[in-house]
Amino acid sequence: MLKKEKRDGWFSATTYQHFDLPWTFEQARSFVVDDRNIEKHGFLPFLAFSIVYRRIDGTIKEREIKIAGNRDSSIYSYFAKVINEKYEETLKANGLSNCVTAYRANLGNNITFAKEVFDEIEKRGGCTVLCQDIKGFFDNLDHKILKDQWQELNGTQRLNAAEYAVFRSITKFAWVDRKSCFLRLGYNQKQRKRRPICSNDEFRNLVKGRDGRHQSLVNINRNSYGIPQGTAISACLANVYMLPFDKRIQEECNKVGGLYRRYSDDILCIFPPRYETQIHSLLKQQIGYLKLEFQSKKTTITHFERCTDNTLALRVGEKPLQYLGFTFDGQSRLLRAQTLSRYWAKAIKAINTANKDCLKAGRKGRQNKVFRRQLYSRYTHLGKLNFISYVKKCARILNGGPYKKTKLWKQIKNHFAKIDRRIH
Repeated sequence: MLKKEKRDGWFSATTYQHFDLPWTFEQARSFVVDDRNIEKHGFLPFLAFSIVYRRIDGTIKEREIKIAGNRDSSIYSYFAKVINEKYEETLKANGLSNCVTAYRANLGNNITFAKEVFDEIEKRGGCTVLCQDIKGFFDNLDHKILKDQWQELNGTQRLNAAEYAVFRSITKFAWVDRKSCFLRLGYNQKQRKRRPICSNDEFRNLVKGRDGRHQSLVNINRNSYGIPQGTAISACLANVYMLPFDKRIQEECNKVGGLYRRYSDDILCIFPPRYETQIHSLLKQQIGYLKLEFQSKKTTITHFERCTDNTLALRVGEKPLQYLGFTFDGQSRLLRAQTLSRYWAKAIKAINTANKDCLKAGRKGRQNKVFRRQLYSRYTHLGKLNFISYVKKCARILNGGPYKKTKLWKQIKNHFAKIDRRIH
């Protein structure tokens, strides 16, 4: 889907369910520009829920999402804009503008970032590519280091009162499990559209347990590390946190004639093969200074070699490089198998559900017909802004020229026939 333009570079109207109602732009602007309002503001608990992913190997991955209150979200957005303006200046001053690619405006997307890396490998010919993934990135950001880095970005010895209120809300954050909350409030499916989800009295007595009859549903992060992922300010603070690491790794890569890129918690370095041990050790050392660590299972070292016929190939026995959802073996730029697997899993599940609903309708004497148009729109080339349109875009950008002539498109070329055969 297309992203909505943010008014004044920070405000987006929120419409989701929470313990409060959203502000208009005028209300939000008049509130956030006065630091005294922020100092006194009572931040609401986040609403937490889990998204479950099924991996290609059958294992389950669960990611917990925490959503800030409507008004809190506007405050975070405003402060994120202020921080990002200083952050961009710092990147420019340190020659890091091209190194950090995630959570920044007008730089491109995962497709263009992957293309840049693959193009660089082709240009270099023989080179080594080291990819590492930070373990539990947002969940393990140390609060003291984060505060120090924010202060250093400001060029001050301490955060002002408003900044500290925001910092406190994002580090010692409170949250309520959404499912437990709805159960306590006696919601059914039809009632879940209420906004706000409860009155002030219900929040105080039923959610916070102030009536003496209910246990509080509010949880508080009492650790000295971790911030919630998904708020407008979390991403820019994570980037600020990584500034010392980015500076040092970029400096070393420049010395050895290498290239450094960081996309959130995904680290990539390209360099001449003889510097492999040096770069690998430095990465481990520098990430340790930030009290973080890499996931050893996701660390990959890929060696590309120039063949006698001037083509580029992987070292014998090595797997293709995986980066930002794509693979590259020196010749072909393709979608990862896991990406295709997720698409097929969603499509097949939707088709099976439609087929079952059709059979049920037939047994009850209703029209037993699968409405194909919706399935085609969501999962085939007949729809817009779906996975297939994304694949077309990937094929055009990564390979250039007409998408139908690329190997990437061939990965999904017969999707329509496969889907059509499954619909009863």
